[in-house]
Amino acid sequence: YGVGIQVYDPLADPREVKREYGIDLVPFEDLKIASAVIVAVAHKQNVDLGMEKYRGLLNGSVLVDVKCVFCPEDAKAHGIRLWRL
Repeated sequence: YGVGIQVYDPLADPREVKREYGIDLVPFEDLKIASAVIVAVAHKQNVDLGMEKYRGLLNGSVLVDVKCVFCPEDAKAHGIRLWRL
């Protein structure tokens, strides 16, 4: 589908992730602007980033909140389309 994937996980060991899954983790500050951001785990570090940081990653599309940890009103106030499972 021509999708470029970036993976950020503040708790995972980058060497272990590379060895086990063949995936290179990206530090948050090195993430590139994306059409969508999927927050798949409810790590405190992910939640504490706040909507401003996520807004800075999005090119106007959608934040997918798999664990329903974000407030829909907060996302809307920051101009973020939030999709939750």
